[in-house]
Amino acid sequence: MTASDSSLLGFAKQTALGTPNTTDASFKYLLFNEGGMGPENRTLPLDPEVGGGAMLRDVVKVGVLSRGQIAFIPRPDTLGNMLLGATGNVQSDTLLYQKPLVSTAIISGIGNISEAATLTVVASGTATGDVVIVGTKTGGGSETETLALNGATPVVGIKTFVTVTSVTPPTVSNRTFTLIANPATVHTHVFTLGANQFAAPYYTFRSSPGALWGEQFQDCRFSALSLAWRGANFVRGEAAMMGGLPTRVSPTTWGAAPKTDGGPQFLAPVSNISVPTGTDLKVISGAFSMGMNIPMDEQWVTGSYSPDAFDITQRAFQLSLVVKITDDALYKKAMYNPASGNDWAAAMFREADIDLNLKSSIEAATGIPYSLNIQANGASDATANVVWSAQTIAMRPGRQITMALSGTFLADPNGGEPLTLTLVNQTPSY
Repeated sequence: MTASDSSLLGFAKQTALGTPNTTDASFKYLLFNEGGMGPENRTLPLDPEVGGGAMLRDVVKVGVLSRGQIAFIPRPDTLGNMLLGATGNVQSDTLLYQKPLVSTAIISGIGNISEAATLTVVASGTATGDVVIVGTKTGGGSETETLALNGATPVVGIKTFVTVTSVTPPTVSNRTFTLIANPATVHTHVFTLGANQFAAPYYTFRSSPGALWGEQFQDCRFSALSLAWRGANFVRGEAAMMGGLPTRVSPTTWGAAPKTDGGPQFLAPVSNISVPTGTDLKVISGAFSMGMNIPMDEQWVTGSYSPDAFDITQRAFQLSLVVKITDDALYKKAMYNPASGNDWAAAMFREADIDLNLKSSIEAATGIPYSLNIQANGASDATANVVWSAQTIAMRPGRQITMALSGTFLADPNGGEPLTLTLVNQTPSY
């Protein structure tokens, strides 16, 4: 009997459409609960014709694509590629670890920053003068660096510290400074839609069901990605992908075992969900879903058995929550009047000042957990780019009264990014 547990599913980013990634070292392999990926053949029966008799006379194969769907527990490393596929743009891949400083004073005892790090100083406003940093370097011995401030632009050092014993900022009134230590293993990735909101990378997927054979699926894009959570449980995910020409390949060189992402999981008990502003929510469960519309009827072109491309024509982002309720404040805003009035109003309840922070109990470095933060845009009700609705309260005997909320992300009315996803992990870049 062949066990599913011996199967493999991996993916790697392509440089361009039509150029499958065949470099074994580029691939990461997934652990998943169920699902898979394979060819999807398009077959066409011969049209019924007068004189042809009662039965179908032929069926022909007219096209092929690749399609897959998996349910999985997200890991911080491979989740980054999925988020890139869902948003299309990684705005920055930066090292990040912050310790606030006090203005106009010598700061001592900053302490161990966990590993070798270069340092950056950021002023809260225009400031000039020197910031003197004293500490120790790798292997022991003292290290001193002077960073000259000239405005509000961050100043980056070139020396590497293991501990920082003192920092002397310049004497500038009404200014604060932030010391950013950049450990070599902690990276922050900011995913947005970017200037081209229809862009997305292509990926090559590999599959080996039961390690019996190998398949390659080129020109794949993610068509859906969702993250769901429930109290006292893992954050769980589902992903759907579609792509082009499938090919039979040998899995003998893949070397998947050391490239399988078995990293830390995100946990609901250490995560924080707070929406909307001013409402104390007790979230029982929730989900953040990302959908990419790829109209396949416009991808088949004459002269090819596989689709021409997988163009994204629309994106949709939605937040769904099931919450315990103890009063009518949020229900009234969502169902009746966003201004908290008792009379029904046609205005939608808009609120984008939300805090969705999914965390792991494992740290990427001392004091820095693996995490994913989801942010909308819009500072007030008038400019918020998330509109909320609620479902009718359903009641059952012996059960808590709960409410289902749905928040739909809109284009930012001020022309900014409609959402920002910030992932902290140990992956250098995507």
